[in-house]
Amino acid sequence: MAKSSTSDRALGLPELLAQIAVHLSPPSLAVCARVSHHWNDNFTPPLWHTIDDSLYFWPTLLHLYEHLDQVRQIRRVQDRIRHGLQKYGHHIRHLSVTNEDFAKVVSQDGASLRLESLSIVWSTRSFNWTDGLDMLTPDTLAVEKEAVAVVEKGGILHPDAAFNWNFTKDDWVLIQKFWLLVFRVPGLRSFKFFVPEHRELLKVITPQFFRGPLAAQFRTLTSVQLDFEQLDLLDFLETLPNLQHLYTGYDSIKDGTLKKVYPRLRTLVIDQTLSGTTFYNLLKHLPGLEHFGVGSVLKILEHENCYGYNNNNENDGIPVQLRGLHLLDEFDEFDYDTMADIAYDILPGLPFLTELTIDAVYPSLGFVLVTYCRQLEVFRCSENIDSIHCDGINERRGINVMSDLLESCPRLRVFDAITHEIIPNRIIRNPWVCKNLEVFRCQLTGFSRLDSDEELVYKGVVQAMESTRDMILSEEQDEICDQHQRCQTQHHQVYDRLASLTELRILDLGHQLINPEHRNNSDPYVESLNRESHAGRTYIHDNGPIFGSMELSLPSGLARLRTLKKLEVFGFTGVDHRIREPELEWMAKAWPHLEVMRGLCEGQILGAVDCYVTSALRRKMQKLRPDVRHENFEPEGSTSVCLRRLF
Repeated sequence: MAKSSTSDRALGLPELLAQIAVHLSPPSLAVCARVSHHWNDNFTPPLWHTIDDSLYFWPTLLHLYEHLDQVRQIRRVQDRIRHGLQKYGHHIRHLSVTNEDFAKVVSQDGASLRLESLSIVWSTRSFNWTDGLDMLTPDTLAVEKEAVAVVEKGGILHPDAAFNWNFTKDDWVLIQKFWLLVFRVPGLRSFKFFVPEHRELLKVITPQFFRGPLAAQFRTLTSVQLDFEQLDLLDFLETLPNLQHLYTGYDSIKDGTLKKVYPRLRTLVIDQTLSGTTFYNLLKHLPGLEHFGVGSVLKILEHENCYGYNNNNENDGIPVQLRGLHLLDEFDEFDYDTMADIAYDILPGLPFLTELTIDAVYPSLGFVLVTYCRQLEVFRCSENIDSIHCDGINERRGINVMSDLLESCPRLRVFDAITHEIIPNRIIRNPWVCKNLEVFRCQLTGFSRLDSDEELVYKGVVQAMESTRDMILSEEQDEICDQHQRCQTQHHQVYDRLASLTELRILDLGHQLINPEHRNNSDPYVESLNRESHAGRTYIHDNGPIFGSMELSLPSGLARLRTLKKLEVFGFTGVDHRIREPELEWMAKAWPHLEVMRGLCEGQILGAVDCYVTSALRRKMQKLRPDVRHENFEPEGSTSVCLRRLF
């Protein structure tokens, strides 16, 4: 610590002693001093080691002054952040920023940080926190000079006069300060900079930029996530010799052909479609690649004899160690040939594959995976559908298509395919070999459930038999009783299969999502939904539950899942679950680690109120387990699924 700092702090000791000495004996004072010393040495550094302004108390702090006018609010918030950085910033090693005020303070006062990783991300929010500023245009040179002059030595970036500017002076200054911060932080190993709504801010990033004033800083980087406008992959890998993880956005790779081997790269995500030739060229020259994310892989010409590992002489002998393949594009029914090509031509050449992310599943995919990739541990299918009720919205995905994985891949830990369906007869007939499954997100449909009319008949039979043992059933009644018994048997056997998965942390059996276009109450879709009144309020039912989905009541066998002691997430949105208060009381006790419940959350239609039964159940669960969060699962798309896993 600097002498001046020590002296300044020592001046306050007499006052401090005067306040507490009357309450403590000298030995107690000594103990307090030692505790304070140990606290600062042992607890403060870990507490400030990783800062994410979207977690814990930070969102509350950043909104403390919302009641003030905008200028005073921004100044107060920034002063609080600046004070924290000045006092504890030297402890921060990993910094993730999503708030504009936080970003502004960091860009101005972050030079003293000793960061190892820096992340600045805006998904839908604008950089512009000041309105009414002049817009930069090619011929407003004076404004441009004023903006750049704010930054030390004219800034890092220099705009091209021919470029069509459409962002404000503050935007330009901010991006300058971001790169200056990168420049000033020695030893930075990872940075992430995403502004999807303002990609023009990154159009100034050219290949020459990385050979410019920041070249020395970049040489220490091991991970980069940046939505480049154009990226020369060859030039980039040459400039960053220690790079291990690279993500770049849509259509950013100018030239994906490599002529030299780069063994250090472990992760490469390129959100664009590659030809089969380029795909295998990258695998050949990136022998250390473990995870590869691409939009899709296509043949260049129809007459090519597949670009597969064993059928293309150019690819013979490539030591493909790839463990994760992540296909980010959405597929539809017209992409069957592409899916077949990927299944039959690419996957057989990836014998070490343990993770696969893909948009849709087809019969050929499951067959090839269990034939050539039995070591698969993680399978994710993205959720690019509007609702679990697919009739009239989307074509229903295949049934039982990926069951082969559960039956043939013993190392499978994650089966994340909520758009997929498995029927109970398949589950009962074929045992699962994945005993260490931790995540199971899939629809279980096809149970022999009674419809509403049949249930009335069955209840009548039960009531009648309680008083008349020798009751003679009609043919219809006899069939309904047999169907009920078959359904009970199905449920018990499926429950037993799920109960055997004692490592399960996530069990999600359905989801129901409303397209954002349908969130307006004036939309005809919303107006067509069923309504009912209860206690003076109107409730909207967003479709009905899926007929034939799994019942989750105690009479159906729910208690058989008492073995799932590690369960953290339980989802049943859109399922005809029949959960009532007794089931909630059982869950609250049987699953001590439960953190999230999906199925009792409020509806997603703007202004609509969910079913009063659901509201009552949610309130009941909140009393039983106030620590359990209720949420609707929002799909983040295959790209986000991939990035959450890779970075």
